[in-house]
Amino acid sequence: MSAALPDIAWHLLTGALASYRDQPRAAAAVRRELERFEEPLRIAVAGPPRAGKTTLLGELAARRGVIFTETPTIPVPDADALLYLTPHPGESVAYELADAQVSTLARATPVDTIVVLSRADEFGGGRVDGLGSARMIARRYQRHVALQQVCQAVVAASARIGYAGRTLTAPEHAALTSLASRTREETERYLLSVDRFVDPQAPVPVDPAVRAGLVERLGLPGVRLALTLLRTGSATRDELSGQLVARSGLDDLRDAIGELFIEWRPVLKARSALIALDALVRAQPHPDGARLLAALDRALANGHELRELRLLAALRAGRTRLPAPDREEAVRLIGGTG
Repeated sequence: MSAALPDIAWHLLTGALASYRDQPRAAAAVRRELERFEEPLRIAVAGPPRAGKTTLLGELAARRGVIFTETPTIPVPDADALLYLTPHPGESVAYELADAQVSTLARATPVDTIVVLSRADEFGGGRVDGLGSARMIARRYQRHVALQQVCQAVVAASARIGYAGRTLTAPEHAALTSLASRTREETERYLLSVDRFVDPQAPVPVDPAVRAGLVERLGLPGVRLALTLLRTGSATRDELSGQLVARSGLDDLRDAIGELFIEWRPVLKARSALIALDALVRAQPHPDGARLLAALDRALANGHELRELRLLAALRAGRTRLPAPDREEAVRLIGGTG
C-alpha cells in the first residue's frame, strides 16, 4: 500500500531540512513549513473590493480548527485553501484563478479553492427569488469547464442576509412586521429603489430613519425577502431570523468548507508544504535539488488523496452522475461524510 500524502510530505520536508542545513535562510524556510504542518488549516478570503469579504469573514470566523484571513489579492502564499468571492460570475474569474496558480504543482492539483457568488441576494435584479436564482447560477457554473479546472465548488451566499438574520433585533422585526401589514400592492412601488423606500413622503407606517436602517442592514432585496416571509407565515422574530439565515446560503457554504477543506486538512496541508518546497528548491539550487524535485513530482502524481478530493467535488457538483444510493456510497468511501 502506498504511503499517505501527509507522511510523504513530512518525509520530504525533513529530508530537505537535512540537505539545506548549511544554507540558513533555506533551512529556516523549511522549518517554517514543518511548523505550519502542525498548525490549523489556513483559509484565505479574497476577492475584489465590495465583494463582501469582511462580512463573510465575520460569519465564518468562529469555526474551530480553522484560521480565516482576509486578503485583497491572490495568490496567498501562507494559505492552505481559498474562498474567492465574486459579486458576479463569469469566465474572468476562471482566468484570474488560473493566473494565481503560479507553480506547475499548484496548477496540477486545483483542490484548494471554492468560488463564492458573494452578493447572491442581488441576483435577478434583487427580486425576492434572487437567492434562488443565484443558487441555480452557481450550480450551472460548477459544470463550467474553465471553472472546473481551477476550483472545487461554486456556492451562492449572502453574508449580509445571513448576518442580518442572525442578529435581527426586536425593533427591526417590529418595523418589518408593520411594513408587512400593508398589502404587497401598497408597498411594492416603494421597494423599487432605496430612494423611494426611505422617502419621508412615502405613506408607510415606519419612520424614514428606521427604514434607512433596515436597508443598511438587509439591503433592499433583503427587505423584500423579509416582507414576503412575514406575509407567508414566518411571523415571529425567531421564525424570520431562521428563514433569513437558511435562505442566505451560508449553511451551504459552511457545508462545502467542511466537506472539501476541513475534513481534508492533512491533505491540504501536505499539498501546501509540497508546493512551498518545490518553490524553495527551484529558487535555492542544491546538489540534491534534482532528486527532491523528482520526489515532489512523484508525490503529487501518485497522491490518490488529491484525486479522491477532486472526485468528491465532482460528485457534490453533479459533474459525475451516479444513482442516489451509489452516489451516497461513493461519497462515504471517499471520506466526504467525515
